[in-house]
Amino acid sequence: MSSEQHLQHKRHALQEHYDLLAEKLKRLRHDYAIAADTLIRFQLEKQIEQTEAELNELDQQLYVLERALSSGRVYRALLKLGYREQTRAFRRFIEIHSVGAFLIHGSLYYGQRWLLNRLVVQNVPNIMTGKVVRIELSRIARRSDSAALWRELGGRVGLGRQSSIPEIAERVYQWWRTQNVLLIFYDVDCLSETFLHELIRDFWLLLATNEQ
Repeated sequence: MSSEQHLQHKRHALQEHYDLLAEKLKRLRHDYAIAADTLIRFQLEKQIEQTEAELNELDQQLYVLERALSSGRVYRALLKLGYREQTRAFRRFIEIHSVGAFLIHGSLYYGQRWLLNRLVVQNVPNIMTGKVVRIELSRIARRSDSAALWRELGGRVGLGRQSSIPEIAERVYQWWRTQNVLLIFYDVDCLSETFLHELIRDFWLLLATNEQ
């Protein structure tokens, strides 16, 4: 078995495991949505968090394998999905603008995080010495109040979890003045329209206006 075949076999096994976990997560979320008992909901929430963490870990492993197979059939197949066009559009944008927001969307678990990593690694090489903030919105969206989002974001940027939205935006702005800043919000589709509107209106517009 050649080195590439070995990597392909390993990737296939990881993808099968990933698909099974994705199906498990779907069932857990369904059970959580209809569960009435508080204890059961708590147990399901913990299982959901654990499964999401396992999926994220597998996602990173798959990304590493896909990079190793960059000269192979898997990589070429992924490029046929239109990533060259998206890469060119992303590169053109960041060459002109210093502030931008991008939405990567598609069917569930169809390589969105792979594309995100590819865009960042290839086009923002200095990001590794900058600030990267990752927020898993699927976990936050299970709570009933939008304050959970701001508590999470405040903690992620090194402020107290009771920090105000302007304070959070100001912290990110001060970072941006001296280095690259990458804010990644995973699973935006998990937010309600109201939550998403609040995130854009009360945080992103404030931040983007300051940075202009």
